[in-house]
Amino acid sequence: MEVQARYYAKEYDMKIAVARPNNVYGAGDGWDGEKSHVIPALTKRVLDGEDPVRVWGSGNQTRAFVHVLDVAQGFMDLTEKYAVADPVNVGHDRETTIGDLVRKICEISGKTPVLEFDTTKPEGAPRKSLSSEKLTRVSGFEPKMLLDKGLKEMVEWFRDNYDEATTGSCPELTIITPVYNEDDLIVPTIQEVKRHVGVPFEMLVVYDFDEDTTVPYVEQMMQSVPELKLVKNDIGPGVINAIRAGIDAARGEYIVMVNGDLSDDMHTINEMVAKADGGFDIVCGTRYSGDGKKLGGPFIQDLLSRVANRSFHMLTRFPTSDVTNSFKLYRAKYLKSIDIESSGGFEFSFELTVKGHSRGLKICEIPTVWKQRKGGESKFRLFAWLKNYLRWYTAGLANVWFGRKTK
Repeated sequence: MEVQARYYAKEYDMKIAVARPNNVYGAGDGWDGEKSHVIPALTKRVLDGEDPVRVWGSGNQTRAFVHVLDVAQGFMDLTEKYAVADPVNVGHDRETTIGDLVRKICEISGKTPVLEFDTTKPEGAPRKSLSSEKLTRVSGFEPKMLLDKGLKEMVEWFRDNYDEATTGSCPELTIITPVYNEDDLIVPTIQEVKRHVGVPFEMLVVYDFDEDTTVPYVEQMMQSVPELKLVKNDIGPGVINAIRAGIDAARGEYIVMVNGDLSDDMHTINEMVAKADGGFDIVCGTRYSGDGKKLGGPFIQDLLSRVANRSFHMLTRFPTSDVTNSFKLYRAKYLKSIDIESSGGFEFSFELTVKGHSRGLKICEIPTVWKQRKGGESKFRLFAWLKNYLRWYTAGLANVWFGRKTK
């Protein structure tokens, strides 16, 4: 890359700065398995309560750690004052031993484990440090963050954001599943998600109260499905608040809503993600076009669903024939920016689709198969929620016919 940079600078008379940072650390640098840097790797071991904490090598090897804010400042100074295709170190030569490093992490964390230095393991180069003399000379740069202060910030961030810090990079997809006493019905749902979803994902099972009969089954599944997480809904009871809690906790670029009773078809999720990758903001699973099907369910519910969706589509020409189906994928930035007004139940899906259309979002649909739950009691309350569906039905009509925006 440096050779290429020098070529472009010479050939096209471009101003290019070439920086060489080393041993960078700071808040946001989480644990990522075997690819982890030494500070997050040691921090995780200490915070996890390992005792003894095993450290590769003798502990006498030295490193000069440079804080990410100093690196950023060095980059800016280079760009503004020395945009020349000439490599410049961004760092310092204040070295510390790995042994002293892990002791500092223990002290900051308030832990007192035994430290075991395993000399049978590789310890890398005896020394790694950089002189920033050239950078100081050409730009006036001086690193400011001392290791003790930077480590304290790093450990505190790691501890306060443990889940984020220990799961590597953010998943592409978040699956939100609100539950209410689903018992063991949740197990095949999780198994189907794990079997069929082909992109990096997290699955958030959101529950209202500790005694929910779904929780023990999820806890057991978490041992073999690392993508699985339990999220307690502290906002308030009900499916709408569970959805809100799931959205708040979601880390994926996309969010898909999945029922916890295996009624949704997990084969559809990969196609939904592909559509979103292609630029769509809302991808609707439809039971009423193409190969889509609705298998089972109460007759009256089925009849009203078909009539409502068919008439709404004919009157508005919305880009989906199944606006009421909760099985949809959304861009997370849209859901995190919206105020969900629904208060009853699953009409939130109708609301989010109408509001997305009002905002000019790109919407499409994919055929899917919905199946009646195999056990337990459905949480759907048709007549209790009918007026809520009618609200968004009329809001959608007003949006299309009269241009009334729904915020």
